[in-house]
Amino acid sequence: VINKQYNACWGGQIVDERLLRNVKYYREEANLTPEELSKRLGKKSDYIEKFEADELVRHPSIRVILDIADELGISIKELFSNEER
Repeated sequence: VINKQYNACWGGQIVDERLLRNVKYYREEANLTPEELSKRLGKKSDYIEKFEADELVRHPSIRVILDIADELGISIKELFSNEER
């Protein structure tokens, strides 16, 4: 299913423009580099950099999104917030 709100949504995997923007915002607030957050997630060093640029070959699973929120110490609601930053 493709619609205006989501870049992609299928099989429990989603990438939303708010998510991309907010991961970068909260990562920077936590004083983490993309490489550091990638390492904490057990991913390749360029994973978060590609994630934030929406350049991943495969979209992240819900589990990865939950893990990102956990590592950043925020809620899923905050990750998908429309609040302007």
